[in-house]
Amino acid sequence: MKRHFAILVLACAGLVPVSASAGHYGVESIGLFDDQMIQKMVGLGLEDTSRLWSATTTPAKRREVARKLSVRPATVQEWHQFCDLLRVDGVGPKIARLMTHAGVRDLKSLAKQNPSALVPKLKAVRSKVPELGKFPDEGNLQDWVAQAVEMVRKDRNRKPGR
Repeated sequence: MKRHFAILVLACAGLVPVSASAGHYGVESIGLFDDQMIQKMVGLGLEDTSRLWSATTTPAKRREVARKLSVRPATVQEWHQFCDLLRVDGVGPKIARLMTHAGVRDLKSLAKQNPSALVPKLKAVRSKVPELGKFPDEGNLQDWVAQAVEMVRKDRNRKPGR
């Protein structure tokens, strides 16, 4: 926690570059894991959602993480998809949970959404994320879909191993 605060202070002072992508949430803060799993993840260096996402980008990597954490690869796939949504600026854990309940499970599926059609889908499952707070409006959804389209395009053009 102190390290993240120090980086934030340095970034605000312009001394450390900050990437444009979002999604650097501590694994303890996203509501997916119990304390025992958090300890295991931190022990593997997976203390935030960005690192968890990076460590699970391929099926082989997901199988390896699953083996080390004693969970099913499908479970790690779900975690990866959740972290994928958190890469979008403005999408936090509660919004990612709302989208997941509405069937938008990852960046690729978000990129394919029509923001106008997504509003009723999200409203239909809002009760499953009661602590949500402010409901995203169509403008938010348009921005998030546009970001997802761009990120999917960049991910597709990125060469393996980079």
